[in-house]
Amino acid sequence: QTLSEIIEIKQKGFVGRNPYLKLLEDFALSQEEENYLVIHAVAGTGKSALLAQFIGQWRKNHPNISLVAHYMSMGLDSRTIDGLMRSLAEQLKAMGIIEKDLDPDPSNLRSQVRQVLMNAMQRIVICLDGLDEMDENAKDLLWLPRILPQQVRLIITTRPVKPWETLQSFPKIEKCELPPLEKSEIFEILTQYERIHRLSLSMPDQELLWNRSAGNPLYLKVALDEILTSGMAVEQLVEGVE
Repeated sequence: QTLSEIIEIKQKGFVGRNPYLKLLEDFALSQEEENYLVIHAVAGTGKSALLAQFIGQWRKNHPNISLVAHYMSMGLDSRTIDGLMRSLAEQLKAMGIIEKDLDPDPSNLRSQVRQVLMNAMQRIVICLDGLDEMDENAKDLLWLPRILPQQVRLIITTRPVKPWETLQSFPKIEKCELPPLEKSEIFEILTQYERIHRLSLSMPDQELLWNRSAGNPLYLKVALDEILTSGMAVEQLVEGVE
């Protein structure tokens, strides 16, 4: 999948999280010294969707400020250091931030990207989703600069597993734990599904889905998709999803 396809898919059905979208925007626009922001949470909490929604809004609201992004779920070699660096380099090249031809040698290309970022005079926002999903040999984070110029703003999402401990040792890091969805946000998702798919859920069904989801949007998506495809009753379904 291409980056634009992943962002479009992740944005579908997105609701709520406004305080966290504002936090991301404020960080990206900030002049503060801390220019590494890590959004961390357990699996299924909606980190990737939040980042996709931020990227979509940023490109609409701040078209003149460069943003490059990489999702580890893009396929092929996207989970490798070389794949990630090539992805960022190609985007920076397309924006004219890298002016020279991209070096075909992976090691040289990595140096090329690092040099451009270290010498950046303009604001650049970099979004990396799913750092914990990278190949094992990338989790030492030796490839990731520990210090970048203040105008380069780096946003990372990860589960609290390797390389989370290493990441916390970076000197200019700001951390934010993404909590489960609020009940109002869960009900907003349910209402949206009902409207789009002409689905009718009783209040007891909605309450059951809320209680079983525990604010986890991934659980809710799996459950609702199964209801749509199988026609199974909610009470039977939630036991199966468990």
